[in-house]
Amino acid sequence: MGEQVHELASLQSCTMGGRRDADELQLVGRAAPCASGPVPQRSSSRPGGYDALKIDALACVREPEWGIPKLEGTCLVPDALACWTETPRARRVDGVHFFTEDYRFERVWNAPERYRARLSKASLLCGPDFSVYRDWPRAANLWNVYRSRWLCALWESWGLSVAPTLSWAGPDTWSFCFLGIPEGVTVAVSTVGAAEDEQARRWFADGYAEAIRRLAPHCVLVYGKSPLPPALEELAPVRSYGTARIDAMKARGLAAGAERAGQLRMEGT
Repeated sequence: MGEQVHELASLQSCTMGGRRDADELQLVGRAAPCASGPVPQRSSSRPGGYDALKIDALACVREPEWGIPKLEGTCLVPDALACWTETPRARRVDGVHFFTEDYRFERVWNAPERYRARLSKASLLCGPDFSVYRDWPRAANLWNVYRSRWLCALWESWGLSVAPTLSWAGPDTWSFCFLGIPEGVTVAVSTVGAAEDEQARRWFADGYAEAIRRLAPHCVLVYGKSPLPPALEELAPVRSYGTARIDAMKARGLAAGAERAGQLRMEGT
């Protein structure tokens, strides 16, 4: 009797193992891309977050090396640029930029559909300026370039006008940081932090010149207090925008500091 029970358990284990192996092979077969044709749809019954990288969430044309989405672009040039953080209650805005801290717009990547109505109020959207740094791993910089293009491509699929944002670090990022941007369209760039030191100024100038050489843009929307050097302004048409939000924040800080200093003087007399 004991031997029969052992044989039965072994048979059940073998049968279950075979079924599990078959199930695993079936899952792998569904997830693998076809040799030709579209990638099969993943099961909609999978738990939330299974497509956290948003591989299936957007059908678009991609460049062949890294799969970065290729954009259509626009030649629109807005009269003004407002920061993304200034637009929650606006009925209509002109241009919208994302030249601010990454954490302030990370939610747009995490839940893009949630902000569709808000973004659709803008006549033009600059691509998200996810950070690219000289001392970061290349993989991290590549990922942030990819995310910016992905959101730009999504917004274009909604019928919105998008100016991709130029961002680069050292020369080793030039091979991927301009991918997906078509020639002859409006692009955006920020000069904030580009003049921190001599190396930053040199790398900004070299990267900007390389971008213009590769893309020959219709117009460059330049955001920042520091204007482009004359030698760079001559490379392509430029529309400059000041840093009104930053200036206002500094003015409020100075006013608050002066008020507090006055209070302290009064308390000391």
